[in-house]
Amino acid sequence: MKSLTSLARVVALFSAIPVFAVPPTPQPDPSGINKNRYISMSIPDTGGNPVAIRVTLTSLMHPNPPDIECCTPDFSAFEGQYRWVGPSLAYTENDNDPTTFEAAQLQCTPYYADFAAVGLIHVYGDAVVPSSVYDVVVFDGTCNGNEATCTEFSSSLQIKAARWGDTMPPFQIEGGPLNQPSASDYVTVIDKVARINTASKVLMQLQPNIPDPSRTTNVLDTTDDVSSFHKFAYPYAGPTSCDALRPDQLMQVPSSNRGNEPAALRDSPTAKIYITPVPSQGTGSYPAGTTISGQEIHAKSGGFRAFFNIQISDWSPGQTGNNLLQSYEVQAASAGFLSANANPAGVGGDLTQADIPCGQKTCGNGLNVGQVCTSPVQCPRACQGGSNSGNACSTGSNCPGGTCPNAQCLDPCPTIVGEPGSSCGTFVPGKCSGTFINTSRPDYVYSVNGGVGFYPYATPLSPFGPIVATAGDPAGFQVFDAGQKYYAGTFVLDIPSSALGRYTIDVRPLETIVAYWLSSDADERIPLEMAVQSFPAVVDIGGVAGDKNRYLSIGAPDRGEAYAIRVKLTSLMHPNPPNLPQYPPPDFSAYEGQYRWAGPISTYCETFHFPPPCPGNDSQYMVANTQCSPLYSDWHADSSGGVLHITGADIIPSSIYEVDLVPLSCQGNESSCADVVSYVTLRTARLGDTAPPFQQPSPASLSQPDISDVAAEVDKFKTILGLGELTAFVDVHPRIPTGVVNISDVSTCIDAFKNLPYVLGTPTDCP
Repeated sequence: MKSLTSLARVVALFSAIPVFAVPPTPQPDPSGINKNRYISMSIPDTGGNPVAIRVTLTSLMHPNPPDIECCTPDFSAFEGQYRWVGPSLAYTENDNDPTTFEAAQLQCTPYYADFAAVGLIHVYGDAVVPSSVYDVVVFDGTCNGNEATCTEFSSSLQIKAARWGDTMPPFQIEGGPLNQPSASDYVTVIDKVARINTASKVLMQLQPNIPDPSRTTNVLDTTDDVSSFHKFAYPYAGPTSCDALRPDQLMQVPSSNRGNEPAALRDSPTAKIYITPVPSQGTGSYPAGTTISGQEIHAKSGGFRAFFNIQISDWSPGQTGNNLLQSYEVQAASAGFLSANANPAGVGGDLTQADIPCGQKTCGNGLNVGQVCTSPVQCPRACQGGSNSGNACSTGSNCPGGTCPNAQCLDPCPTIVGEPGSSCGTFVPGKCSGTFINTSRPDYVYSVNGGVGFYPYATPLSPFGPIVATAGDPAGFQVFDAGQKYYAGTFVLDIPSSALGRYTIDVRPLETIVAYWLSSDADERIPLEMAVQSFPAVVDIGGVAGDKNRYLSIGAPDRGEAYAIRVKLTSLMHPNPPNLPQYPPPDFSAYEGQYRWAGPISTYCETFHFPPPCPGNDSQYMVANTQCSPLYSDWHADSSGGVLHITGADIIPSSIYEVDLVPLSCQGNESSCADVVSYVTLRTARLGDTAPPFQQPSPASLSQPDISDVAAEVDKFKTILGLGELTAFVDVHPRIPTGVVNISDVSTCIDAFKNLPYVLGTPTDCP
């Protein structure tokens, strides 16, 4: 270890650079665990003095014992080169684990800082590769700018990187028989993806060429660990020469492996991910009248269990065969489950990941039939029929005249959820997993390989939403895109009876991954991550949030006082796309900018339109007509915290309305009161467009209303309990809607289907 020269001390004295007698020797990670893609150290107290940390690439990628498969990459040209530890940042372990760790990327230029204050530092970069040796020294601040000749540095700490994929103990013994990585390594990585493993991310993050500590451990890390388990060699490009880097690239941390692959791969396609509601299955059932249209499920009330399939398509558009699906991970965003994010917001209850009791698995036959089991091993076989019926057996020869059936540990969950994949007690004791992958389905994305060689994975435990993921076996089981939507997994949600409005369930972008290999480069076994376009599911309960022809639907907030509801006629009768030229809409522009007010609330039966009590299970709805003067009341209490439908001659199709809350303090001076609260802006649907699918604005072509709208009107006109859309959707006639759906409503919808314009009169004239 070097001491400061007299000249250095003099220079330090006059330049006010703090110094100490000896730069401290870096200390190893106290855990003693070597990692694949990180090297870990801490710097002892320097009294606040800045130091730089130099890393020598001493020995790169020399696995001992050697790899089996050809060929271990040759990084020897970089051995002996130096890299420097860059700025340290704090990162969280996973999206559900706020535990932080410090990580810093290697760079080509020295960086001086008080590294002692950071604590344990995990260093990463393209030069940190498995089966390697690094020597780490600390440079004193007096070396800044003259590192090549400076002698003020510490003694060296040697750090080794673990064998490729060997992420958890027991670790490979150098020179011993090759037995690592093992199944326990990739199972540990899977558990980290599952958010049920609390071991540090730095142990299990394996990819890409430059790891990104800001990302969660994901299916691509699982893919790499499975590949290493098959004894395939390290697949990434490895170190980059400092001479080849621009200064602006030195600290670049890519968010994926883009930039490390050949340029031809960077223009990869965009995979499509669908969250698709599907019919009820197993022991579940949907309310009468529930419909599914594309990505939307419509139910008139809550209180049921809903099923959703994850689907994948277009990872190789045109079915060129160039891209082979290698792995995927899809996480639904639970923010979409919340009423606070629904439309209208905060009116109904929250959706939740399904809580599905299953009891326990039981032996289906054998000596312990009916007894609790966790695997068939706990269900010893017994002869069935013959002279030894009921006696223990191991083969058919033990059962003269009978059989020795295979042991069965029966799982009730496939029956409960309606298909294989879910299992009892896997994640939560006594519960079916509400997120699963049914690998036996013919539309399963890997069905062409029979599911063999894949590692289906699903968890209901993440607080950020259900996750489904599968990593392809690197032994050659990747699949081509045959131009269809492929099944990738199932998750189940409980829709509470209090649910109301439109809930949009999308994916979490950073946790949703589709990876592929080029068919011509599959031997390299580098999963290439592509862009993803998502198609969210919409859960529409009660139809209250959809745009309607003649009604505005809101949830009246609880303000703890009386207030008035003011409706501004912002934009009236401007259909988009426009009407056909021969059928121009009426001009109501003279009314734009005027205000109307919600009047007294009336309650009606949904099917029969008379006040409660309602016959059978007929539901109720509350409606208020517009009027010219304000009405102050506790609207939240008046509407029982539910949905309030506002209608009247002023509520017309293809229009925009701004709804304001006017507090009691404004009574008498509403036009100039500064206390008015802007609440929500609502649109009305195109004339006659009363049922899904709804008209989309330009540049979409004019396609609505269609025959499904007329059918919805007719169904409601039949006055059959539970048939047809809600009154607020299909009540389009007369000038002031009455809530009674009759032949006039049907005729109005048919006229709109013929593209005829609105003819029901003008808004109300107020003084």
